[in-house]
Amino acid sequence: MLMAVVVAISQRIDQVMLGMMTSYREVAAYAVAVRAVEVMYVIPTVVATSVFPAIITSRSLGEAGYRQKMQRLYAAVLWTGVAIAVPLSLLSGAIVTLMVGKSYAAAAPVLAILAWMPAFMFFSIVRQRWLFAENALATAMTLEICACAINVTANLLLIPSYGARGAAIAALTGAVGATLVVAPFSRPIRQSLGMLLRAVSAPLRLIQSA
Repeated sequence: MLMAVVVAISQRIDQVMLGMMTSYREVAAYAVAVRAVEVMYVIPTVVATSVFPAIITSRSLGEAGYRQKMQRLYAAVLWTGVAIAVPLSLLSGAIVTLMVGKSYAAAAPVLAILAWMPAFMFFSIVRQRWLFAENALATAMTLEICACAINVTANLLLIPSYGARGAAIAALTGAVGATLVVAPFSRPIRQSLGMLLRAVSAPLRLIQSA
């Protein structure tokens, strides 16, 4: 329950702070961009729900095979997020116009930034499942609290100068920064960070092995 509360606060704090510190126009621009991005989050949830039980079961057959399957899943969701982020960012203006019309053109630069959230959130959603499977619930909670704290701090610094774009940058900062802050103090997060780095380099390893 507490985890759900922290996640809910983290997902909505940007819009709340925008409303307190800027205008309705900035809040509306951010809300449109968030809506275009958040609909994508169903993808890793469906993937994790369908394949994660089999991966956990495979652990009984050997730790090496289990780790390898987890690594492949991390790489798959990370690069799926990147594949979504690139066109979403480059075509943000056309996407916003198609969604809500030209009157919300201010949402386009916000979407161009938030488009990169799936690349990190897809990985984070699967990692959270992995942390639960590893009985690292306290670590998962610490990570969410840290992400929320970084997000709030970045919002305070960026929103006054950059408005909705600042909130978008703050969201990305929280998503990335929490892992880097917690990793030195948490073995599971260090492991997941290593998996993330290997997932980033997966295409290069495929090219080298071809």
